[in-house]
Amino acid sequence: MVTAPIPIDQVAALRSRSSVLHGWLSRFSIEASPGQVRKAVGIDAWLPRGTEVYVPSLSGGGLEDRLAAVRDLIAAGHRPVPHVAARRLASLGELDETLGAYREAGIDHVLVIGGDPDRPAGPFASTLDVLGTGLLSRHGIRAIDVAGHPEGHVHADADGPDAALARKAACARASGIRLRVVTQFVFDAGPVIAWERRLRDRGLGVPIRVGLPGPATVRTLVSYALQCGVAASARMMAKRPGVARLLGRWAPDQVIGDLADHGVARPDTLIDGIHVFPFGGFRLAADWLTDSAVAARDGRG
Repeated sequence: MVTAPIPIDQVAALRSRSSVLHGWLSRFSIEASPGQVRKAVGIDAWLPRGTEVYVPSLSGGGLEDRLAAVRDLIAAGHRPVPHVAARRLASLGELDETLGAYREAGIDHVLVIGGDPDRPAGPFASTLDVLGTGLLSRHGIRAIDVAGHPEGHVHADADGPDAALARKAACARASGIRLRVVTQFVFDAGPVIAWERRLRDRGLGVPIRVGLPGPATVRTLVSYALQCGVAASARMMAKRPGVARLLGRWAPDQVIGDLADHGVARPDTLIDGIHVFPFGGFRLAADWLTDSAVAARDGRG
């Protein structure tokens, strides 16, 4: 049987898609709780050297836990990005102490988020409240990430999340701090692409790193989605036919592929990479990233 040759334009498109995927998968970031870092024996070999590893601020955990994870990650050759959760800070003094400890550990890049508690523990109700103190630049922070919510968020500002993001970007520029957006995890590229287009049309040229769940069981992902306010898209994912329903396991291959197609169609996209939440386990996520990067490099992405 003779197979018809693939048209040249389709070959070029496939190569472009693989190139975009390989670029994103070569500079991904990943989330790891202090407990995951502590248990991840061999983490220096699981991830490419210099990987950005985000260390969240969790209920029941403290600054010392995050600092221990930061030091372990630095020793393993990675670049930790610890969280600063506004609603978990009890006072201006606690923010000052936290940033001072990060500076002593060699950190100049943090993620500043509002945080999950419905009622703030202290004077900070939002990311903007933290940015407005001026303490970030005073403690040598040169880059910050802020959260993006393509599907909305329960604590969104009254005038809308896009307007709030514009104010955060302006505040960071005034302080000489680089700003990037890391989105809440998504199960579908559609809302991200629509949101990115809206930001671009508004002239808000901030780089976006798209949050994706790593491979995990559907039940695990729906559980996290219910906690984090993206339950609707999680339920849609769970109802799709195919591997997720047959095997009970899901991986973000389709989502990242759709995002890459968008990147090929719109070279001016603000999307510049992916951020992985290892809900199904840190090692499983790291292996998926490695395998996906190899596939993209070899033109199989």
